[in-house]
Amino acid sequence: PLDGAEGTYVSILGKYFGTTAGTVTFLGLSGTSDDKTASLASCSNAWTNTSVVVLVPQGAKSGPLEIKNSIGKDATNDTRGPAISDFKVNSTKRPGICQLTPSKEKSGTTFVIEGDGFGSSQGNNYISFGNSYATVSNWAASAKSISALVPVLSAGDNSVKVNVNNVDSNALTFTILSPTTGTKPLISYVD
Repeated sequence: PLDGAEGTYVSILGKYFGTTAGTVTFLGLSGTSDDKTASLASCSNAWTNTSVVVLVPQGAKSGPLEIKNSIGKDATNDTRGPAISDFKVNSTKRPGICQLTPSKEKSGTTFVIEGDGFGSSQGNNYISFGNSYATVSNWAASAKSISALVPVLSAGDNSVKVNVNNVDSNALTFTILSPTTGTKPLISYVD
């Protein structure tokens, strides 16, 4: 999301982040006096080469974000990448996705969403999956994990979000694999 309260999970999606965790800083207003370094979400895949999940730090102010690794940095308000709106720190408590396991699979298989703030039962809550929805197989009472089926969609990347009480979580990417990925060879004819 581009807004949320302290502790909200924020996904930063892109490329070249590296596999060794760097830092994400909420830059706030101009100058460095209110810059706040975010903590990584507490899951095994919080920092990958293409996505980083952090929590809005305590005392963060609205403004741009910056990601930094051993090679360099990029900010949401610089000329390196696309212009991205400033993150707005407010009082909105959002559900948060920490990771998807697996994050690549064929349609019809089960995947698990790990995070926080999902609520103890599904009720009217749902999982958006690209332009579709995932069918829930288990909405854990712990409010920290959901099992669902990958919808039948074309192969490719899809944004996954959890909606709780009409409030969206951060998004993570799930790649639907081609139905023939990993299929054993099949001889149809020999002449």
